[in-house]
Amino acid sequence: MTEPTPFYNTTGMPLAELTQHIEKAKKQNERVLLILKAKGYPMTSYKIWQVYKSWWPERVKEESLRRSLTNLSYEWKVIKCAEKEMGGYGINIHKWRLA
Repeated sequence: MTEPTPFYNTTGMPLAELTQHIEKAKKQNERVLLILKAKGYPMTSYKIWQVYKSWWPERVKEESLRRSLTNLSYEWKVIKCAEKEMGGYGINIHKWRLA
């Protein structure tokens, strides 16, 4: 399996800009892990997003955090749980936990 990139360049941006976005995504991955470690229990991407917004002032989309969770699962750092909970869009979504 190839290692996933922390940021997917779907718009064809130049290398300098892409490098900045990759570094930002790596920092986001680290923060997601920090939230899961600090809370100590499985959480949905929606709950992680709510904590993220309260801990760091910069704007982040829940979808970006879901990308982080998926990438972290490829690295075996987090695991998607079978347990679900209501998310922000009114549907049940999976919880995630540290591996």
